[in-house]
Amino acid sequence: MTPSIYVKLAPVVTVYSRQPTVDPQVAPKAALVAALGGSTDGADALLVARTQGIGNNRIRAGILDPALGLGGRTFTIDVDIVLKKRHYKNQAVIRLTGDPKRPYWILAWAAPLRA
Repeated sequence: MTPSIYVKLAPVVTVYSRQPTVDPQVAPKAALVAALGGSTDGADALLVARTQGIGNNRIRAGILDPALGLGGRTFTIDVDIVLKKRHYKNQAVIRLTGDPKRPYWILAWAAPLRA
């Protein structure tokens, strides 16, 4: 893989989810287009549904479907804190476990960056 290909792929794929497909509730447009065989119209329709809600269920825009369990799901958390005109950024990748005694695992933790 060339560095230019990696730069394009890195923001739209994950190795942490352990799922064979992308999650249409959270996948970025580029990942949706790839999963739909290059269909930008299909990806756009999914993005609209995520931001405006869909169907009679009226799933709230921007909210993960509460009918789907969160245990086993993987999330990336980006933090950007401004302190005295400086930005401090960090990123964590966590997996929710569904276990109240240990509700999440930290899968990756980026070293703090100062911008």
